[in-house]
Amino acid sequence: MIGLPYVVHLHGGNIVAYTARLPAPLRSVQQRFVSHARSVIALGQGWRPVLMNLWSLSDDRIDVVYNAVPAPQGQVDERLSAELVFVGRFEASKGATDLLQALLLIPAHAKARLTVIGSLADESIKKQIAHVEQRTPHRIRITGWLDQDGVRFESHGKGIFVLPSHFEGLPLALLDAMAIGQAPVVTPVGTIPEIITDGENGFLVPVGDTQQLAQVLTRLITDENMRSTVSRNARATWATRFDLSTFRESLDDIWIREAQATVHANDPRPRRRHRNSESLLKPAR
Repeated sequence: MIGLPYVVHLHGGNIVAYTARLPAPLRSVQQRFVSHARSVIALGQGWRPVLMNLWSLSDDRIDVVYNAVPAPQGQVDERLSAELVFVGRFEASKGATDLLQALLLIPAHAKARLTVIGSLADESIKKQIAHVEQRTPHRIRITGWLDQDGVRFESHGKGIFVLPSHFEGLPLALLDAMAIGQAPVVTPVGTIPEIITDGENGFLVPVGDTQQLAQVLTRLITDENMRSTVSRNARATWATRFDLSTFRESLDDIWIREAQATVHANDPRPRRRHRNSESLLKPAR
């Protein structure tokens, strides 16, 4: 559109809904912008058919590069507590209401404790928290927004990450949690099912299923051996697939490839056989 080659790198989990809300003229601009990109980078394989349908893209126009996060500084705790951590805006679309309802279903003997690292969405959420606190006092602590160092400081020593979102792309908060060895309890939305294998390196709970969410959290809180096993597996998954150095190398591959393809400016964009996502996630040298 502007005579310069570019790559579109998508983030977030609501691109379809966002596009649908755009006025027709802006949807047309978006379509033109994406269609002229040399590559569209998606966060996971599950997004491939979505983007092909949304923007009429061919399969070979899409690359898959998973998000990544840097290694935590210092030594990672091997023994983590049974405390729960939620990171992000505490709102219904992120599963806040589901999580609060699940807390009420966790048996008293489990002594569930939740730290919310992020802001509260609205008065409705505040009222729901007050209701939970009235029935089960001192279960919830709100820190407000923190930077990455602050998140990791507050998460230190806590063993269970919970994010029962209704939609996601590939949340960095999940990868951060895995990097420090927290056991993830998440929903099978966006790219998450490509990352988490249920019962191995985390747990997948259906969206809105507060009963199952409560059951899984109860098991992790009360079963230290299970929690430790899932924690180790989660950290191993991060170390082999989602370290930041691997992410940088994957992006370098794409940018170099597309830059080289522009040398012959009058040639049509070369079509390439799609490389699967794992080939873009080579172990760091």
